[in-house]
Amino acid sequence: MYEQLRKDEFIRYKLGLVHGRMKKAEIESLMQSFYSGEIDILVATTVLEVGVDVANATCMVIEHAERFGLSQLHQLRGRVEGVNSSRIVC
Repeated sequence: MYEQLRKDEFIRYKLGLVHGRMKKAEIESLMQSFYSGEIDILVATTVLEVGVDVANATCMVIEHAERFGLSQLHQLRGRVEGVNSSRIVC
């Protein structure tokens, strides 16, 4: 999915990929790049479910949402609910 997004749909943007098999230092480095705006779009597994709040994140797409429970979906949605919640799309 990441490769398809990077090569087709979002070719004009800088994408980052974070998943659970990555080392903590790699994840932290990519997250810092996302926070600072060096990465425009972050593709991630649910490894980012808890403890990640990005003020400028305004959109989240959850592929196969039917695989998650309501509690987990609510937690995921909370990752993009920042100060300006009127702009949030999930």
